[in-house]
Amino acid sequence: MIATTVLAASPAGAGTLDQVPIHLPVGPDRVYDSRAASGKLFPFQERNLQTGIDSSEVFGITVNLTVTQTEGAGGWLAMFPGDISWPGTSSVNWFGPGQELANNAFVRIPDSGLITVRCGGQGPTQFVIDIIGASGLVDASALAAVQEARATANFDTWSEQ
Repeated sequence: MIATTVLAASPAGAGTLDQVPIHLPVGPDRVYDSRAASGKLFPFQERNLQTGIDSSEVFGITVNLTVTQTEGAGGWLAMFPGDISWPGTSSVNWFGPGQELANNAFVRIPDSGLITVRCGGQGPTQFVIDIIGASGLVDASALAAVQEARATANFDTWSEQ
């Protein structure tokens, strides 16, 4: 679940706060798996998914979109806001049967909270969506704590354990 209190936009009529966009990592959290839902998505099919996200608090999400159990010579999935037609883009592509591939995608959240996933190419696929980030607006003064945390963070070289 996205911590929307951190990302909340100012209420209507609340005066003029200096609002700045911010992107926060969340999760990863599995939010959809077609293998446990409606099954494979076939070429030229679209699946509308209700996110339950309030677009006044979070205007976009970053996800890891994975295709699994692919069929056919190749294909693609496109993820986009549910209030528009397919914009002609893809979010992840596969090039043969039995592949498991993942890619990140950023999706604007429309007022309806719907996102659409569209399949194209020559074969169907199962797919999985893991949320990994959320974008929203915060009062500029709230960034002081974030800047302080960044200033004291330890980003030394990682080592194997």
